[in-house]
Formats: sequence, structure tokens, C-alpha cells
Amino acid sequence: MTRLLLINAGTSLVYDLIHLLHKNNFEVEETNEQDVLNQSEEHYHLAILDISHTKSDRTVILRQIREHFTIPIIVITAGNAMNRITCLELGADDCLSQPFNERELITRINAILRRINVSSHTLKKSQENYYITYSELVLDIKKQQASHNDQDLGLTSTEFILLQLLITHPGQILSREYLSINALGKHITPFDRSIDMHISNLRKKLPRRKDNNLWVKTQRGKGYQLI
Repeated sequence: MTRLLLINAGTSLVYDLIHLLHKNNFEVEETNEQDVLNQSEEHYHLAILDISHTKSDRTVILRQIREHFTIPIIVITAGNAMNRITCLELGADDCLSQPFNERELITRINAILRRINVSSHTLKKSQENYYITYSELVLDIKKQQASHNDQDLGLTSTEFILLQLLITHPGQILSREYLSINALGKHITPFDRSIDMHISNLRKKLPRRKDNNLWVKTQRGKGYQLI
């Protein structure tokens, strides 16, 4: 059964969320913003961070949790208290604002879980040891980790999948729509900058190239390209 970690940052809606997740056949463990850093991500497939009613600094909470976990994180916030762009910039994989449709939350959870499952099995038949290399970059598909000269890059699951997509299509321009479908499990919508935010975060974690160029180049109006 899929195990979810529900991080309750002072909301009264936690029991409604737990009931909803149980009803959709997810195993749920609840924790709070103080104890979450004692949790091991190996026990969970995805985390849901509910900061819709917290009195603490939302950006600090999300930043600390993102630094601790590489598993996908869906953030639930209240209205414009913390907008979607800020959530994505801080490393969230998705963001929902209260009030939200229950079916939409379940759909987004399943979309993220599906694309992670696809990614983890992408090269199972053709790559016995589950490794992909590109220049000094090494992707461990089984562990979902990327490294450069044996140094872990600390990528989130979404950043890892984006890098995997780019590395397996070297030199090709991949559209934002293609990346969104394969990395986020959804189609691009008007004014949706999710992929751009995740690519920006990925670039910040990639090391400097020997020629000082960016690893991932923006092709305006077309998409992104690994060079």
C-alpha cells in the first residue's frame, strides 16, 4: 500500500484529510512541523504539507522540509498566503489552495505517484545496473539520485525526473508540454510556470560545466535542451 506522510502545521482540517486519504486506500502517518525532521523519507512515497492555517513562517517550514526530504511534496496553503510560484521555487512538487476539490487532490497525488513509478522502471530492461551517465553526471535510476564527481546533487524527485528526461534526449529540444506530462503528470495550462520553476531549481543544483555554459539551455518558444 502507498504510504503518505501528512505534515500538520497547525491546521484543524487534518482529520478530514486523513479520512479522505484513507477512503482512497492510502496509508497515512501524521506528524507536525516540529517532529517531521525526525522522520525518514525511506518509509514514505509522498508527503503532504498542510500550512493553510499555520501561524509560523510558511517559507521557513517548506524550506526546512524540502532540505530534509527528496520525496515529492504537495503543499496545501490558504488563498494567497503563499502562492504557487513561491511554493515551486522552494521545491514543492505541487501546490493547492484552500478550499480545494477533494477529487483534485487525489488526482494530483496519483499523477505524481504514476510518473515516479514510470521513471523508476524506465531503463529496467535495457540498463542492468540502472545507471545513466552524461559527461561527469551520473544518474542512479534505482535510488533516484544524481551525482557529479561522486557528489550527490540533492535533487528532488521532480528535478531528478526532469534531468533524466533531458539526459536521455541529449541535444534534443523538449517542449514544456512534454516535460510537464512526463515529469508532473499533467498538461500545461495557460500561465502555468511550474516546469520553468522546476528547471530553474534544477539549474541551481547542477555544477558548473568546464566550458562555463549552462547544462540546460532555454530555447525560447520551444522548450529546454541539454547541451
